Amino acid sequence: MINLRVLIVSDLVRTRRVLNKLVEEDYRFDVIVCAPNTRVVTGRLATLEPHLLLLDAPMADNQALKTLALVRALDKDIPILVCGENTVDGQKSIADLMKSGATDFQTHPILNKMNDEERLELQRSLHTKLYRLGKQGAESHALKQVTQEKGGAAQQSGAPSYAQIRRRPPVEAVVIGASTGGPDALAAIFKELPPNLPVPFLVVQHMPESVADSLTQQLNSVGSYEVRVAVNGEQAEGGVIYLAPADSHMLLIRNGLHLCIRLNRRPARDHCRPSVNNLFESAATACAERLLAIILTGMGNDGIEGARAIHESGGMLYIQDEASSVVWGMARLISEAKTFDFEMPLNQLAKAVGRQITQSHKRSMRGLNDR
Repeated sequence: MINLRVLIVSDLVRTRRVLNKLVEEDYRFDVIVCAPNTRVVTGRLATLEPHLLLLDAPMADNQALKTLALVRALDKDIPILVCGENTVDGQKSIADLMKSGATDFQTHPILNKMNDEERLELQRSLHTKLYRLGKQGAESHALKQVTQEKGGAAQQSGAPSYAQIRRRPPVEAVVIGASTGGPDALAAIFKELPPNLPVPFLVVQHMPESVADSLTQQLNSVGSYEVRVAVNGEQAEGGVIYLAPADSHMLLIRNGLHLCIRLNRRPARDHCRPSVNNLFESAATACAERLLAIILTGMGNDGIEGARAIHESGGMLYIQDEASSVVWGMARLISEAKTFDFEMPLNQLAKAVGRQITQSHKRSMRGLNDR
């Protein structure tokens, strides 16, 4: 999933500050604006495209009800989570908003009088509801974009914008799966990839042994990264591209603080050895949300189970679009399963990968400097 964009609405400065802090303690969410009134909400709804609203229930002069009605008139699908104090008046305000079209609600103690246990309980419940509703909002937003494009609008870039890049821990590794048309696609990406990215790249390309050496030479000649065939047991180093041997499965394993490569010659999976599924599943276990994965052009279904594992563990997955693919098979199945984050042309992938890695590491360094 992309980072979920939350718009908070409350007429009280103190409430906005507390809710903002609670929400942003979970890296999956971005608070894009804290609006004090209906006018600000309507001005930002179309431009910032939030995935959901967090609406304070007890606003003065029925502002919460007015905001809800206006938002629903502009966007009938956006999820709205209302929150209010667990008092008689608070529950009445919440009930009125639920009757008027709110999606769900969250009660809480008096915000500035919570003890640590109450705050932790609120945080857990709030994050769970925000994530569930935010995913619904993101899926609805993506569907609208696809519908608009099919309706004749100019094709939109599938690459994530700066604002869409997830606030997440730094990317630890990039895994790539490719088949038919993959060698040229890999060369195009590694030629344009920004230099000095501090992560290892692990690649499964379906290919006969006869072309393995020539592919290594081709990829070494186009970019600034060292490309080599992986060796069993070696540590995965940043700034190196590792190709799976032509007839061996390649896995990414965590060994303490380090990531290591394991090779084996177990039976082919879905007629594939090396298997994209095996690499992706092992990397999802090793890196979880610190993983970035890419599915390129290729025939067959290798990668769909690995994509599901990455999606469920919180990793990021890009797929190459149909127009720029030689064969849109592997990526098509993942697209239909909706277990990817962004679909984009081949010529946008290198920039998107570089930006994702760079920004995640910059955020990590800023966090360390702020401590």
